[in-house]
Amino acid sequence: MAWIGYEGFPLTIVVDKKGIVRHAVHGTNETKREELLAKIKEAEALPIPDEEE
Repeated sequence: MAWIGYEGFPLTIVVDKKGIVRHAVHGTNETKREELLAKIKEAEALPIPDEEE
């Protein structure tokens, strides 16, 4: 939890297709929701990893 902190909930984490955490944010408001949507779209745009990797 050290890298996330203890700021409470809600906590939203964006994870890419490889399982890598790309973004984490505490709380919610219109600005944070817009930022999260952008981060989700970025993660979706990443190439799908080969199963061999």
